[in-house]
Amino acid sequence: MVGALVAVLTLLMLGVVPDRMSQQARQNLDRTGSLLAEVLASSTVPALDFDDSRSAEQQLQHVANASDVVWTAVWRADGSRLAASGPAPDIAPVSALSDELAVFSRPVIPPSGEAGLAAVALSLHDLQRQKRDNRTTIAMLAMLALGIGVSGSWLIGGRLVAPILEVVTAARRVADDDLAVGSMALHADPSWRDHPNEARQLTVAVSDMAGILSSQLHQIEEERHRAQEAEKAAIEASQAKSAFLANMSHELRTPLNAVIGYTEMLLEDAEEFGEDLQRIHHAGNHLLGLINDLLDLARIEAGQMELYPEDVDVDAVLRDLVPTVKPLIAKNQNTLTVQLADDLGILRSDARRLRQILLNLIGNAAKFTNQGTIHLDALRSGEEVYFRVRDTGIGIRPEDLERLFLPFHQADASTTKQFGGTGLGLALVRNFVSMLGGEVQVQSSVGVGSTFEIRLTPLATLP
Repeated sequence: MVGALVAVLTLLMLGVVPDRMSQQARQNLDRTGSLLAEVLASSTVPALDFDDSRSAEQQLQHVANASDVVWTAVWRADGSRLAASGPAPDIAPVSALSDELAVFSRPVIPPSGEAGLAAVALSLHDLQRQKRDNRTTIAMLAMLALGIGVSGSWLIGGRLVAPILEVVTAARRVADDDLAVGSMALHADPSWRDHPNEARQLTVAVSDMAGILSSQLHQIEEERHRAQEAEKAAIEASQAKSAFLANMSHELRTPLNAVIGYTEMLLEDAEEFGEDLQRIHHAGNHLLGLINDLLDLARIEAGQMELYPEDVDVDAVLRDLVPTVKPLIAKNQNTLTVQLADDLGILRSDARRLRQILLNLIGNAAKFTNQGTIHLDALRSGEEVYFRVRDTGIGIRPEDLERLFLPFHQADASTTKQFGGTGLGLALVRNFVSMLGGEVQVQSSVGVGSTFEIRLTPLATLP
């Protein structure tokens, strides 16, 4: 009876431990595949936007060098393949799992155009082999444990107490080690393998099992190391993308500033071409704003964005902002209402970034509102200052709120076509608010409007 009970307990332990190992290996695979797909989608945005297959192949190669990657590819919005590394299919796949491959895909949404698709396929060879080994190990040890337990059920309790304690101690050591690689050896006496006492034979079996598990855990550790190497390669690819954005922004901004400057000079002298020059001047300033947004995002991702804290008169900043945003408000025949508390006072912050945050939020509200109302409110609560921008525009669907603050993303592709924009404004808002020690929250209802609320804390009080 006692031997049978020990056998049952051992069977339970043998079933749980290998299953846990398989789950851990699969979780590592899913995490690695999702991370590589996210990095691939982000780093190939410029290449898809300019339909540059050579640049796309360079970005794909960064990820293709990671361990267990079978192929990587990027497809255009029409389903045609832009670039690939390895035996990728011609038709864009979706995330899927087969006997040999795990495919992870993410949308690639460029600033000007429809969404494409980036995907990476990882080999399941090692994972399947480990599952087969685990099943074999479980079957062998289960049969051994069951045979020993049944054959020894006739032993009296007194004769089994000491050997059973040895089994319990061995199993406890396995549990206490938490399956740590290199610490599984139980050093059971080899002579016990043929000992007439089945409990001591079971102790040897547990020791053998520990050795097998130690070997398999070593394989898992190697897979984890490969996943870390893949993550490192993904980070390097992301950094390369940020460097590209920074260099491209600098190269474009210098000649564009010259165009704007010469246009302003011509506006003073060439009245007959005034309307055309005004269009050139407006388009140049718009393009310069987009380039500045790209440059700010690249600096933030590279950790090179600096803040310049000062004592900011909040009321003065907001009142100076109103004349600047009036043309944006009037463009769609909207109305602006401003409600400022009397005790806004001084906030230790970066005035330029605060102004940029509010400009982006008000400009965004004005763009997605037609013949409606934009509300700008501000109030103080202790050391914290709250800013709220409300509109009566088209609103945002609940399923789009999660990716609202991601760079190069808008609510959906139809929004980009109808209203334009790059999807950088709200991404910069979230990053700048975080750098200023604050939080941004959004509430929205489709057809009713959206409300963005920002809470800022004085920089001097941050840890």
